[in-house]
Amino acid sequence: MSNPISEYYHGRDIFVTGGSGLMGKALLEKLLRSCTQLNRIFVLLRDRKGMSAYDRLKKLKENRIFDRLKSEKPNALDKLVAIPGDLIEHDLGMSEESKKSMANVSLIFHVAATIRFDETLRRAILINVRGTREALNFAMQLRNLQRFVHVSTAFSYPYKTRLDEQIYPPMDDWKTIIKLAEKFDDGILNIFTKK
Repeated sequence: MSNPISEYYHGRDIFVTGGSGLMGKALLEKLLRSCTQLNRIFVLLRDRKGMSAYDRLKKLKENRIFDRLKSEKPNALDKLVAIPGDLIEHDLGMSEESKKSMANVSLIFHVAATIRFDETLRRAILINVRGTREALNFAMQLRNLQRFVHVSTAFSYPYKTRLDEQIYPPMDDWKTIIKLAEKFDDGILNIFTKK
């Protein structure tokens, strides 16, 4: 029986940010298990705790979430390709060589974000807001891009006692927020933060 979702992913190159997080790992596993004819999945990974992006991909492949995939489709994880970079950097910290290797990407899943509730405001803005802008800027360079899927953070802390199911207007313009985070240090930004 034909599966239209699997057919859609046939032969495609995909770029994923946040692939080492909870949602990202679930996404990678589902794509690799259900869409067996996809070509490659490029995964943005930063160097962390003395491990390179390539070493982190090797470790990621050992995660228990992939156990079923390994038993059913042993070579599926070979489709994962590490892209060294960092969401907090301009151009996602990617090299020109990495960007060229992704010339045929037609789908981007931007799943990365900081989820630390104790993150500094500056760092949270640079990762969650500017990082999304940088991912979109990269997407606009891809001639084959068909979809950009942004999975936003699951939690927010608005200053309301009651939340209705609606979209709330932002308190400030995102472009201004990025400029402030780039210009001022943590101490200055914390003065403007509601406690």
